[in-house]
Amino acid sequence: MADVLTFSDLFDAAVREALIRPTSFNVEIATTPGSDVNIAFAASAAMAEEVARFAQASNNETFLSTAE
Repeated sequence: MADVLTFSDLFDAAVREALIRPTSFNVEIATTPGSDVNIAFAASAAMAEEVARFAQASNNETFLSTAE
């Protein structure tokens, strides 16, 4: 089975996604500890990592294939 995405992988993906969209976000605000954007991205990355670990631990292919 493939490696589970880490918090860092997921956080970096959130930053990249925000930068390619037409938003007022920039790298500095996204990576400044304690900024609202940083907290939101970090919380999302932490939750996504937990879901990925759960999916791997339960080895539930159906769950993983329908996760968004």
